[in-house]
Amino acid sequence: MFVFNIMCKLFFAIGLGYYLNKKGILTEDVNQHLSSFIIKIATPCLIISSVTSVFSIDQSFVIQLVIIGVAIYCMLPVVAFLLATVFPCFQCKKHTYACMFMFSNCGFMALPIVQSIFGNDAIFYNTILHLPYNILFFTLGSYLLSKDGETTFSFKPQQLLSAGVVSSVIAIILFFTHIQLPECISGSLSFIGSVVTPLSMISIGVSIACYPIKEVITNKTLYFMSALRLILIPVITYFMMHLFVNDPMIVQMVTITLGMPVGSMVAMGASEYHGDVKTASFGVALSTLLSLMTIPVLLLLLA
Repeated sequence: MFVFNIMCKLFFAIGLGYYLNKKGILTEDVNQHLSSFIIKIATPCLIISSVTSVFSIDQSFVIQLVIIGVAIYCMLPVVAFLLATVFPCFQCKKHTYACMFMFSNCGFMALPIVQSIFGNDAIFYNTILHLPYNILFFTLGSYLLSKDGETTFSFKPQQLLSAGVVSSVIAIILFFTHIQLPECISGSLSFIGSVVTPLSMISIGVSIACYPIKEVITNKTLYFMSALRLILIPVITYFMMHLFVNDPMIVQMVTITLGMPVGSMVAMGASEYHGDVKTASFGVALSTLLSLMTIPVLLLLLA
């Protein structure tokens, strides 16, 4: 029942964003600023605040999470390119589809779910596991998205210094040095970070509303992509993790987070690098809608 309640909250927020856009309250321009606030301010606050309650965790366990995270994001590009290349339906925009397979919504949508299942410590665990996400997105991901667009991607080292990467590094430093932030600071960071999940879901709802919903739900290629994203990838992840990891909690957390819909960063990146914004946004929208059915099933199978 708690899984159903979580999904209801998430999709209520998505529906609210859709409604607010149609009423002209949250326009596409406003949503871009909202997304920027979520990515650059609220999420970093949540990441840093998550470390304040995990100092008792064995440091060797955290190192294990880092190694697993690096291995995951070395494997994902290989799987993504295979899927985008093998199936002819993806060929016209295979770089964008590869990004859809590569980058899940392992942050915004996954956080409340793993937090409910594994406790507050799961926020920090999730941060460590997916630390390479931003590095991969702002290098290979950005390059691929630009390949399906009209501009040429030019990598700059400062792109790696995103708010997500910097805050993750700060969280790791705080953990290994056992530096306790004053309550007024940690409390403030937690307070701002608590808006990440509802605002990110509202933002996704606004993005969905910016395109004709009929065109989204009648795109057969996106249905196939969503099936691979929501079903095949977590299945591959589950069996691969079982081969190398003995900790059931880590296996479940990685499987759940990689079984999320297409990350909203893919649509935002396509817009920033003048890629195929329509395909990317449709992919985020449809996979998010379909995840209402697949995520509860995934959680029940892993229980």
